[in-house]
Amino acid sequence: MMDYQQIKTPTATHYQTLLARGLKTADGDKETFIHNHIEGITTLLQKRADSYLNYGPWWWQIKRLLNARSPHYWGDCFDHKIAKIHHFDDTALLVVAAWDYSNKQFQALNAYSHQHYLNDGSWKGMPYLLSDPDMEEKIYEQQINNTNFINWP
Repeated sequence: MMDYQQIKTPTATHYQTLLARGLKTADGDKETFIHNHIEGITTLLQKRADSYLNYGPWWWQIKRLLNARSPHYWGDCFDHKIAKIHHFDDTALLVVAAWDYSNKQFQALNAYSHQHYLNDGSWKGMPYLLSDPDMEEKIYEQQINNTNFINWP
């Protein structure tokens, strides 16, 4: 069983520089910055639902934001324990943290993976298997509706 009290997340201070850079893309306006990211994530998930995996433990807070601010509904499934740990009251910082995690997944060649490692202070990390049944259903629907399947004669 996971000992959630051992999980450590970066502090808000850790993300301040990234947030400052990000806000420049929105003329310093946090709401515009958040809105642009929510729109971008929504567009990405509509094309590739499996992109949710890249947000790792931050996915649950991103999903909460999407359900609150996006015109699309992404389902009710929610990992409350992980979401409580991977959380910032400042929504812009939360978006930056999720983006940073996703970016690092690509850099580590671990994109689109269910397997993640949470920082528990050990050298290897605590394994965390991300699976959102709501999103897995969307992935299945996208695969079924994919027009790139071979049409047999």
